[in-house]
Amino acid sequence: MFESSNAYSGFAIDDIDKAREFYGGTLGLEVSELFPGGLMLNLPGGRGTLIYQKPDFSPATYTMLNFEVPDIDAAVDELNSRGIEMERYEGFDQDEKGIARMPDGPVGAWFTDPAGNILCVHEPMPIGWTHRAGPPGCSRCSRLRLRGGMGAAVEGDAGGVSVLLCTEGGIR
Repeated sequence: MFESSNAYSGFAIDDIDKAREFYGGTLGLEVSELFPGGLMLNLPGGRGTLIYQKPDFSPATYTMLNFEVPDIDAAVDELNSRGIEMERYEGFDQDEKGIARMPDGPVGAWFTDPAGNILCVHEPMPIGWTHRAGPPGCSRCSRLRLRGGMGAAVEGDAGGVSVLLCTEGGIR
């Protein structure tokens, strides 16, 4: 049904002018105006993301947009030079720059846009990177809680990345 559809994602903000300045000016992304209160981020790779103003907006508590970079230290330094500070999250071992260098995940750091939406910059996930979903108390799964008390983990292979779930009963 949707195999030939032009799919895109979107997220809300509280101030369209601040969003235009942040994404277009601060981050240097190509931004086009679709309609009053709506912007399209024209991201590298031909992927568009709609940003729209929402009157009763409240920021999401999860990462809205990810940017893969070849060098996390250089990317964080550049973001800092543009006035963007990295966020710190409990449960992640982050260095003095705010970069999480976990042995079981990609190296990355988080920051927010002016509306409070969470964005991530991370190095590529290595091919073959694996963390199998584990039983309750698994240090990786406990940091990635989903609705219903389920933890999530990812398993990488040459074909891509798939999401695996572990429940309180153990492995999938």
